[in-house]
Amino acid sequence: MSIDKTIENGYIWYSGATNTTGEKLATALGMKHGRKKPAIGKTSICLGWGAKIKEDIRLSDKTVLNHPNKIRINRNKLLALELMKKNDVSVASFCTDTNETAMKKSGTILPVIGRTKYHQGGKGFWSCPTMTHVREARDAGAVYFQNLIEIKDEFRLHIVGDKCIYAVKKVKRTVKGMEEAYVRHEMERQKQLAEKNNDPFDDATAKLFLKRQAKKFAHDGADMMIRSNRLGWKFSHIKTPNKDLVTESIKACKAIGLDFGAVDCCIDVNNKPFIIEVNTGPGLEETPFNAWVEALRELITTTLKPKSKVDKLVKKVSGTVNVKKPVTGSTKNNLVNKLALAQEMVEAADEEEITVLDRVFSNMFGK
Repeated sequence: MSIDKTIENGYIWYSGATNTTGEKLATALGMKHGRKKPAIGKTSICLGWGAKIKEDIRLSDKTVLNHPNKIRINRNKLLALELMKKNDVSVASFCTDTNETAMKKSGTILPVIGRTKYHQGGKGFWSCPTMTHVREARDAGAVYFQNLIEIKDEFRLHIVGDKCIYAVKKVKRTVKGMEEAYVRHEMERQKQLAEKNNDPFDDATAKLFLKRQAKKFAHDGADMMIRSNRLGWKFSHIKTPNKDLVTESIKACKAIGLDFGAVDCCIDVNNKPFIIEVNTGPGLEETPFNAWVEALRELITTTLKPKSKVDKLVKKVSGTVNVKKPVTGSTKNNLVNKLALAQEMVEAADEEEITVLDRVFSNMFGK
């Protein structure tokens, strides 16, 4: 089966919160799609787009990109932070202990932000300038506390594989822009709730009410603590994102086990990069959407591309060769082991594989 046919036989798995973009991506890529686990044997490749599951699942009969199990891990913001920290991703210090000594030992210093494990936007958020606030936040449901970053600029980097395919900077909306965005977002949300609950919905009445609410909402301008789309911020495209942010964003996705994601990140007042969180099912407008379609098609094609004869030979040899484990940090030992593996590859190769290896080594060292 050709790769194009395999893509057509693929499946995009999304959730109720990510279905709008998930459906559009599926249509653009020519893939099947839905909110439920794909049936066994019906599809060959599955893409998770913010898919929600309650417990780990198996998809052993398929090639999976952004496995729902990894998306489930990422939804637990504390677990995602722990994985990023373990893999040396630049995140603000955090602590689950509300003992002041323990917090200081972890590098978590007042003022801090209290958060629940599962949170989104401004929900599950407590600003804690003192230990009294920390204890009150804990009693109200906060599970961990994280250093408050003095943000200079905040960004969202769209990462697919090892590339940043699109980048935006968060900028303040005008008061008028906030009012318009509030009405637009709330209209969409209220319509969805009405549809879900089988309630009647009158557009004109709802819009009139929301316009009045919007004036009160936008009165004080954009929220400086939570820079979300709902609280007065919007995305503005940038051509050249900060290199350190790109590196940390790619590391963040890999640390969690994701093949792609929209990474919220920032530069602080000292120009240090920080990762905030990774989104596994971002809403996409026209320009970033087109970039995602192209990048996902390339990622799928690369993932499904048959392994070269050299790759197959390395796999064959690695199963039979007893190469010493390199000493961490020893360049010399690493090089010795690579040369030993190359020798074993030559000795194990048949005539056709020898021809391939000769071409590879000729390109490396010359004839």
